[in-house]
Amino acid sequence: AFTCANLGANTVNLTVTDASNNTNTASAIVTIEDNVNPTVVGQDIIIDLNGNPSISITPEDLDNGSFDNCDYTISIDIDTFTMSGVYDIVLTITDSVNNSTSVTVTVTVTDNTLGVEENSFEIKNIKLYPVPTKDILNIKIPNNIEKGHLKLFDINGKLVMEKELENETSVLSLQNLQDGIYILKITIDNKTISKRVIKSN
Repeated sequence: AFTCANLGANTVNLTVTDASNNTNTASAIVTIEDNVNPTVVGQDIIIDLNGNPSISITPEDLDNGSFDNCDYTISIDIDTFTMSGVYDIVLTITDSVNNSTSVTVTVTVTDNTLGVEENSFEIKNIKLYPVPTKDILNIKIPNNIEKGHLKLFDINGKLVMEKELENETSVLSLQNLQDGIYILKITIDNKTISKRVIKSN
């Protein structure tokens, strides 16, 4: 009988005994292989920055009952987040002989500290359109809000564009950006909120 502990070459002795108890023995090699890929089961999660500069997760946070016939390890391609947004994370299960299976799950990062700021300057009245957009994004703010500052980040947190809110309606040209999800940070009166922007052709 063999288990996962016997993966690889195993020496087995075969003994033949006759009725007079004469015996002879020969050895053979039994090679145990594991050709079964692990089964990966992931789960989407929501995490909250809560005003902190970053937040980290572990592979176990995204695992939802993955399994394999032998021992395995789990890993993820991104584990630290610095801004709110929706992230596609690859969860990978790898066994001891490097059979592996992956699945993509969604990590939604929020920042509950934004809720207080939104109420203070009626952020619900700030409008983005069209969403999704092919090239031009319009940002409309209420008349009673002073000038502000805009910063646009890609899904990995890289700053790709910034400008001042010049008047009641500002325009961002996204023509030179790749399709995908971006995070627009709007700062007004030293208060910042984030909104998701989708660029799609």
